[in-house]
Amino acid sequence: GDVLKIASWPLGFVMLAAGAGRTFMLSETFTIGLFVLLVWLGLPVISIQATGVGFALMYVGYLPLVYWLAHRRTGFTWQAQVRRHLTLLFLAALAICLLARWQEWVAVALGLAATLGFGVHGLRRLGGMLDDNGRLGRMVAAGNRLMTKMKVWG
Repeated sequence: GDVLKIASWPLGFVMLAAGAGRTFMLSETFTIGLFVLLVWLGLPVISIQATGVGFALMYVGYLPLVYWLAHRRTGFTWQAQVRRHLTLLFLAALAICLLARWQEWVAVALGLAATLGFGVHGLRRLGGMLDDNGRLGRMVAAGNRLMTKMKVWG
């Protein structure tokens, strides 16, 4: 659910920036209503786990909705690189979820490694967009030097 939330939230802000506040509020209201309905239906069947399942299913519905609305309103589309990143992030989260059912410590190790990898990648991308003399630029440069020294990349 969180991976889908990360992908969908900026699309809601695209709608707000385009002046579609009413559409944004209606999509949010619909989505929260869907979440409440899913939890209400799921509680008698799967107990408190219904909240987690409802959260994930809510974003399964919300992401395509806001993508369609943002595309219709502004012509927004994801670049191929963004689609690849989202796919990789989703597959990593799915693998960690599945591994957690088998061996929790393996899932924790993979989750930590994935977090480090995605975090470093994000910092490198941000660093490429920033002035190297600023605080974040210096921090990214120090991280790059450390990763090069550790032979993570050249």
